[in-house]
Amino acid sequence: MTINRIHDNLGPVRSIPVGELIEPAVIVSSDESLSKIISTLIETDSYDVFVKLYDRVAALSIRDIIGTKDIKTTRPSLVGKTIPELRKESVVGEAARIMSHYRLRTLPIVQNGSVQGQVSAERIVDLINKQISEMKVRVNASSIMTGDPIVIDSHKTISDAKSIMKRRRIDHLPVVNNSRLVGIITSPDIMKLMSPSERIGKKSIGIDDAEDRLSIEVSGAANDDVVAASVDDTLKKVCDKMINAGSSYCIINVWDEIQGIVTYRDIVAMLGEPLEEDIPMFIVGLPDEPFDAELAKSKFPLSPNLYEKFTLI
Repeated sequence: MTINRIHDNLGPVRSIPVGELIEPAVIVSSDESLSKIISTLIETDSYDVFVKLYDRVAALSIRDIIGTKDIKTTRPSLVGKTIPELRKESVVGEAARIMSHYRLRTLPIVQNGSVQGQVSAERIVDLINKQISEMKVRVNASSIMTGDPIVIDSHKTISDAKSIMKRRRIDHLPVVNNSRLVGIITSPDIMKLMSPSERIGKKSIGIDDAEDRLSIEVSGAANDDVVAASVDDTLKKVCDKMINAGSSYCIINVWDEIQGIVTYRDIVAMLGEPLEEDIPMFIVGLPDEPFDAELAKSKFPLSPNLYEKFTLI
């Protein structure tokens, strides 16, 4: 089944009001330090938090945090980004477009200027999975996977992994040894290593200082229990694995060789409008600071799908 046919079959999911999927939102004060927000993210097992800034709502993700130099003094208003707000009557298709464009896993549902809750990519993936099970045509995970994903050698450092995630705006790095998959490291893993020592059980790690923790080899922090599937597996099977494991990714393999990766974002993006043409575009020389980079990119009036055709150099 082609991507466009999958898109057409997902119409019932696209039209569901987000109010039916509402969950409690994690809201933090604009005065809180990033180190305190890290503690909140760990305690709530969240990827995004929301910050009320005057009459707007800003979102702050783990990827934003790991790209910040000083988590003790930086305020969320400097690294978060204001995002469109959903209402309870907004539909899942709209939420999917915004999530894809802003690379978020949750969006705030706002009523009368107050955040009432959130809608999550996890809930949307669950809905898509249920709809896929009703399709009569087989859908392979390889149809939507991101092929040849960026990987990191097991002997590289956590700091190297952090730099790659910041530069390439990704959250999952398969770890390889002699080109074979041996584990995975994610942005939440790195954020935990950046957090105050008491938050991560420093005795079990044996390293007290955050800078020193970032200098250890990736193999020392990677998870070797990788959520993986075969290149011939169906999208339904991959979704089931991700949902059952509470995972935001699934590595697609042939034996131990990585063919691709499927993430929440790949699945949610199926609800967006299909592209008619692939047009490569490039943004050269973005600022290093996340806030400045987001501001620069916001000057380009792109649709969510065209935005993804940009290569950031």
